[in-house]
Amino acid sequence: MEQKVIPPAFSVTCAKCLATLLTTARITDPELGEMERHLRTRHLSIRLSAAPAPGEVLDHYRVKPAPR
Repeated sequence: MEQKVIPPAFSVTCAKCLATLLTTARITDPELGEMERHLRTRHLSIRLSAAPAPGEVLDHYRVKPAPR
């Protein structure tokens, strides 16, 4: 019997409002875009550059293993 390898899942939570934005196995460009949009629409006091580097966006989030 072959065992399936389940990739780890991570929960991404906004550090400012504590909203969980997504649960994903990997943070790629689409996820970063969603995280950036959240900051730009919900937290106007956060000043992001026009094209923020991934670290600039990730600084405002908490990423931890998601419960299974």
